[in-house]
Amino acid sequence: FHCCGSEPVSRRELAYTTCDVFGLDRELLDFGPPDDAAMMRHAVPYDTSLSTDLTTARLGTTPLTTVEILERFSDERARTGALT
Repeated sequence: FHCCGSEPVSRRELAYTTCDVFGLDRELLDFGPPDDAAMMRHAVPYDTSLSTDLTTARLGTTPLTTVEILERFSDERARTGALT
């Protein structure tokens, strides 16, 4: 069982949104091609996004957006002092 946000986001969008929610500096992010040593030997599909359609239908729920998930994580982190 794995569930994600209600909308597809790229890794870049997720990084930017995480910075926005946690008040981090987007300028510290560094994007570029991976090192050759990190490349997989097999082709990776262009779109590897996940869908919540089946999960939400079976559970009868409405999925949270990526921002809502990150905001809840941020609130929990602040409340519990986790990762400080």
